[in-house]
Amino acid sequence: MARLFVLEHRYFQFIAKFINGKYIPGLYLHTFSLSNRNLIEKFSESLSCKNLIKLSSQDISELYYLNLNSESDCKFQTSIIFDELNSITQFDQVKKIFLSLNTDDVLIGRYSLDNNDFFRKTLDEYFQRFSSGITFEGYGIWWVKRKNINISFIIPAFNADKTLAQSIDSIIDGNIEVNDEIIVVNDSSSDNTNIILKKYSENFSYIKYITHQNNLGGGAARNTAVENSKNDLIFCLDSDNILLKGSIKKLKEFMLADTWSVCAFGQLEYFYDFPNAVTHRWIFRDGQVNLEDCFASHIIPPSSGNYLYTKKSWIISGGYPENSGALDAWGFGLAQLVSGNKMGVLPGLSYLHRYGHESYWVRESTANEISTKALELIRPYLSKFEKHSINYLSKKKYQDNWFENIDIKPLKLIDEPYGLGGRVVDISGKYINQKSFIRKIRVWLKSFRIL
Repeated sequence: MARLFVLEHRYFQFIAKFINGKYIPGLYLHTFSLSNRNLIEKFSESLSCKNLIKLSSQDISELYYLNLNSESDCKFQTSIIFDELNSITQFDQVKKIFLSLNTDDVLIGRYSLDNNDFFRKTLDEYFQRFSSGITFEGYGIWWVKRKNINISFIIPAFNADKTLAQSIDSIIDGNIEVNDEIIVVNDSSSDNTNIILKKYSENFSYIKYITHQNNLGGGAARNTAVENSKNDLIFCLDSDNILLKGSIKKLKEFMLADTWSVCAFGQLEYFYDFPNAVTHRWIFRDGQVNLEDCFASHIIPPSSGNYLYTKKSWIISGGYPENSGALDAWGFGLAQLVSGNKMGVLPGLSYLHRYGHESYWVRESTANEISTKALELIRPYLSKFEKHSINYLSKKKYQDNWFENIDIKPLKLIDEPYGLGGRVVDISGKYINQKSFIRKIRVWLKSFRIL
């Protein structure tokens, strides 16, 4: 009790110091337990303020507003949590409070010193994903300033004049919010891509494009887009794929409700000519994607690369590899997982994935080259693999095809189970054998001289 009393005293001191000299019109006071009402009354008395108004809330046990009678034109409020954070349930309430704040509002709280490491780590993991970050003041006291959490949509484009407009329109139509932006990098196209981009940038202030004077590849184009982005969240959409209306909002909500740094749609709906004529689906496994999954299946989010992630995860992982051809997305997803970024899948939500034309993957990939480049991408992490997997990769006869056969012959990480992937189903929902499906697609593409 003495420790708690000292903490309350220091907590009140910190809040008083925080608001002193700041023209704050009022404070929102939160408590998750009715037993802490007296703390709110005690705190208001300490500020010699009697303008305490009880508010009602569906999600919070008690919510009060303390009017400080500020005559300034300050636009931000401060929210204060009076409970010690000592349960995941309370942490869920903290997230709801944070997400309900307006831009520049401040949230102040404290965590239980009895579980110092756990709750400090939990808070840090949630808030440090964004530019607002979190500040720890000692004695369990922390505060965070609410900033806009918006999305920069990035599109790498090379000779994409036949599909690019459809991709951009799918963002504009029901997936973009105020303060979001669209950045397209024209990777030295020789068709009408630049003309299309010029027209869009003239008509929409939130669309900008950057042109590479030389063709640098998909990885470099994606990195250029992220480098020139302004927002905390990035969604990478390939120039031939299409978003479904309203899907990004749900994906963003999924990310903000947890500590994900990367969030992917649960399904890819494949089409050839017409978006409403889906031929088959990739369905990812629900929940968290782990590093070992990259070495057991192709049916994982890194294989697609069309997903939502934090800009900080891009920084931590070192960005997209720029010498890996069509494996830049897979290599980036791999680096995100190696760097400790938490990747999650939202089941039931999808985007439309075009195939069969001369896409980036088709242009850049050949059987032998893909496995060779994939081996170069995992070479820095070979110490993480079991000895028998390293021996397998060291044999020349497997080095040219190990990546294509990863679902048949998965690699094994030390002290980890074999990874898991998703599944391929036809339009009726019938399971398709992944190996035979890939073989059929290759035969079909070769018949059109695409491969």
